[in-house]
Amino acid sequence: MRVRCLVVLSLITLLPTLLIADVSYSVSYGNWKQDLEIEQDSIWFHLRYNKSDGYVGEPGEPHLPIEVIRLIIPRGEKIDSLTVDYVDTSHIGNYLVYPTQEPCGTCLDDPIPPFHEPDHQIYTNSSPYPNSIISVVSTGFFYGANKIVTLEISPLCFVGRDTLIYGNDFIVFTLHTSTSSDIGILGSIITTLGRIELERDLKALVVNDDALADGGPDSGLVRDYFA
Repeated sequence: MRVRCLVVLSLITLLPTLLIADVSYSVSYGNWKQDLEIEQDSIWFHLRYNKSDGYVGEPGEPHLPIEVIRLIIPRGEKIDSLTVDYVDTSHIGNYLVYPTQEPCGTCLDDPIPPFHEPDHQIYTNSSPYPNSIISVVSTGFFYGANKIVTLEISPLCFVGRDTLIYGNDFIVFTLHTSTSSDIGILGSIITTLGRIELERDLKALVVNDDALADGGPDSGLVRDYFA
C-alpha cells in the first residue's frame, strides 16, 4: 500500500472496449491532497469530497462520498452483472467516520432528529465498508434509444475495527452484458443542427464519450446511438 496523508478524487478516466459481450473499464482517482476535506467533530471526523455527487449510507452507516458516472452501451444490450477485477489502494489515515444521520425537516419548526448511533456491526468489523465499491443504479434512455447505465463508485472505504480510511486509487471492472429486447423508441427525424446538439449533450452526459468520437455520420456505431 502507498501511504499518503490526505486523499481526494481528482481525475476519472475510462478505457472502454465497446463490444456486444462483456465490457471492461477502468477508473482512477488521484491527487488526493487537494479536494478531500477532513474535519474533526468531537471524536468523529467528517470527510467532505468537493466533487462528490452525494454520500453512501443509511442512518448509522459511515458517511462516505460517492461518485456517479454514466456510460453509454449499445441499445440492444443489457447489464446482467458487474465484477470488480482489480483495485489499487492507498492508506489515507485513521479516522472515526461520522455516522449518517436522519435527514432534517424542511420547515423551520421541524424538530432536529436525535443523534443516530453508529451501526455497531460496521464500526467493529474488520471488513471494509461499503461491501461493494461499484454498483449499477439504473439503466435508461437518452433521446429514446440511446441506452445509458448509471453507476455509483466509492472512492473511499472505511474499516471500522481499525478506524482506517483508504482510497481506491485505480479500479478495473467489467460489465457483463447480453442481448436485450428493450431497445427503446427510435427518435423522430431531426435536423443536422439538432443532431449536433444531441450529440453534444450526450457526450457531456457520459464518461465514455470517446466511444462516439470515431463514428462519422454514416457509422453504424453512431446510428446505434443516434436513432
